[in-house]
Amino acid sequence: DKLIIGTQEMLVGDRNIADEYFAHNSPASKSMISTEVLVEGDNVIANAQEYFDGLFESAHCSNLSVPTDVEAPKNVELKKISDRFSSQEHALKNFFLEQKHKMKSGKIRFLNDRYDVGTWGKITKPSVDSNYYQILFMIKKAETSVKILNAYVYLEKDLLRALSDAVQRGVKVEIISNSVISSDSALVARAFELQMDKLKKLGIQVSTFQDSDSLHSKSIVVDNSKAYVGSFNLDPRSRALNLETGVLISNSEVIEELNQQIESIKLHSSVFEHQSGRFSEKCHRFLLVLIKPLWEDQI
Repeated sequence: DKLIIGTQEMLVGDRNIADEYFAHNSPASKSMISTEVLVEGDNVIANAQEYFDGLFESAHCSNLSVPTDVEAPKNVELKKISDRFSSQEHALKNFFLEQKHKMKSGKIRFLNDRYDVGTWGKITKPSVDSNYYQILFMIKKAETSVKILNAYVYLEKDLLRALSDAVQRGVKVEIISNSVISSDSALVARAFELQMDKLKKLGIQVSTFQDSDSLHSKSIVVDNSKAYVGSFNLDPRSRALNLETGVLISNSEVIEELNQQIESIKLHSSVFEHQSGRFSEKCHRFLLVLIKPLWEDQI
């Protein structure tokens, strides 16, 4: 989950609270490219707040208290933290001022995975408000186009079948994900490579991000009329192990901005044509296939 909930607005998307998610073009660290929306609306915020409160108060969470015998940080350390923040304050303010994904109209639906159903890792039937169910439903109902921007992809059979059926209906399907170069998880990127030949044969266009920064976005645009933005990766881990949140949106201005981001990412991506014949990469893929039972459930 990645939520920041206020009284009248909330941020929903994939951005973690860590330096690399705000340090764009920083020479000191690898920047993570994110997608999020700033949502307004009493009902959707109330639904998110209810989910947050329920999880916070559930047996799945522990309240942490500071031990009384821990010494307070020294003033010099606090000053260093303060100085560091001051040096970044201007850039951080500008960063948030540039965020234009503000929802003012259009239908918004909050999605969350159930933390109180079944045993984690054994969920076989996602609830109707789950990310997986709604993403699958969107793809099954697509009429003209499906554009997927997702950092970590390893498609399960239901998603593969839905995308294949969409192509058979004449829907143009595009997927953009990390390459081994850009990904912060080489295992997932290599695993996705094992599916690329099959996806190409099905008529799905796959592009991989080729940049020094890393793609972290999780968004889908269907028929240029509805979209998903959230924290859900298209892999077994997000479906069966993780709790994820997101929103379904129909705001035309936001969808246009999502399309612009997708086109911008495309400029730094390569369309997949065929697997490399390099001996080292063939060996790498062979090893992945060999140990597939060990890593597949962990993706």
